[in-house]
Amino acid sequence: YIRKAILTNTVQGASMGLGGPVWTLAELPLFFTINYALICQISVVCGYNPFTPQEEGFVLKLLEVGLTNKKNNFVNELETLIANAVANPPPTQIYDFNLAITECDAAFQKLVLAKSAQALPLVGLFAGLGLNWHLTRQIGYGTCKIFEHRMQIALKMQSPA
Repeated sequence: YIRKAILTNTVQGASMGLGGPVWTLAELPLFFTINYALICQISVVCGYNPFTPQEEGFVLKLLEVGLTNKKNNFVNELETLIANAVANPPPTQIYDFNLAITECDAAFQKLVLAKSAQALPLVGLFAGLGLNWHLTRQIGYGTCKIFEHRMQIALKMQSPA
């Protein structure tokens, strides 16, 4: 899943970068959709239903953190969030869905600024290629690590002490 998403987003970013500002704006929803679908696919493979209210907030949080953080902080921040949620669980949800949407909106605004270089016709080829490759790779591999960590926590909680 991850390699396919990286390849798709990289080719898409490079090709849309050639088209200038109009194609760059058209590419943003595609970029988000491919990354959201990637996180949902990984979630399903790991045994979670990404369409429950609890998981939707978590998936949006993964997307938001993956788009805004540096690659080294991505896994660390989400592991901290998971540890806090396990230590002090809210009644029904790990994350507030509305807050996750607000934070994703802020991430989207930052991404629009980062992708503004993609609007320049020839520079956009390389900007779209590099940025899409980096962010999709970061989101894909970081999501795998996070779900692996979640499954380890779930196994520890199920096993007798």
